[in-house]
Amino acid sequence: VAASARSACSSFARAMGAGQTRVLTSTFLEEDAASSGRPLAAVLLNWTLPSLAARVWQRATLRICADGGANRLYDELRGPSHASDSVPMPHPHAIIGDLDSIRPEVAAYYRDAGVAITDLSHDQDSTDLQKCVEYAAAHGSRPQHIVAFGAHGGRLDHILSNLGCLYRYRHLNLVLVGEGNITRLVPHDTEMRMGGLLSTSNILEAEEVVVESDSDLIWTVQCKG
Repeated sequence: VAASARSACSSFARAMGAGQTRVLTSTFLEEDAASSGRPLAAVLLNWTLPSLAARVWQRATLRICADGGANRLYDELRGPSHASDSVPMPHPHAIIGDLDSIRPEVAAYYRDAGVAITDLSHDQDSTDLQKCVEYAAAHGSRPQHIVAFGAHGGRLDHILSNLGCLYRYRHLNLVLVGEGNITRLVPHDTEMRMGGLLSTSNILEAEEVVVESDSDLIWTVQCKG
């Protein structure tokens, strides 16, 4: 389900059932995960990083680059050309994947900085995003959210695979973030509200949107303004 709204961070879904209400919001993207006590893992994939990536990366309790995602971090957020930036960009805790995309100088830069680089090329049955999600679930405090940046771009089969991860890891609160887009899985029997509804593919102008579905669905928001 695709929709547009003026602010993705104002979006929420309200799940009703058994007398209980569960609110799904995007406000965690603006929180400091460490001080809030709600662990958050950030994953950088090998695609153009949205402007939101830097802020979330700084606040995440676990930071992972998927193979060529390390190039993106190095080039767009953290390499020598950014040495004079007012806010330093933290190194990743881990770089994992097939390691067929990360450039040698980038690997050397992070290896010298003490970053763990793990070659998982022996596993050809899972994607780099899957490897990163599995790593995030297995290391440290289990994150309340796993936010993957760069999951909306590239080859169509990669995009579809990334969307499939939302279903595969529905228990891990995986969120895919691109420039102006946030994509997540909305559970079955969830009442969704996000600025209003006229159609599930139109700009939302009212104060409430309700979408009925007989199974889990993917909710994608395109941010405006």
